[in-house]
Amino acid sequence: MTDENQAQQPRRSFLFDTSISMRRYVLRMGLISLLPSMAVGIALATTGVVNEQTGPGFEGPVLVVLAFIWVVGIFAIVAGGVQIFQAFQQRQA
Repeated sequence: MTDENQAQQPRRSFLFDTSISMRRYVLRMGLISLLPSMAVGIALATTGVVNEQTGPGFEGPVLVVLAFIWVVGIFAIVAGGVQIFQAFQQRQA
């Protein structure tokens, strides 16, 4: 490619490039969200900010806590599934 051809093509955003396959896009976005979270968690654990004494303390019935975690998890999975389904439907159209 010459310099003129490169200057004519618009530059695509790394986050909004939809010309790649859905599988690669989902993998890319998953890594973008997972890696910084893991880095922060590892950094907090290594510095000693988060340990057994400073972890969250759940008081009350265990079933209430498990129900809360289950509802939050299910809604996250359903919301992600709906978005993937919508993206698939738009791609088919």
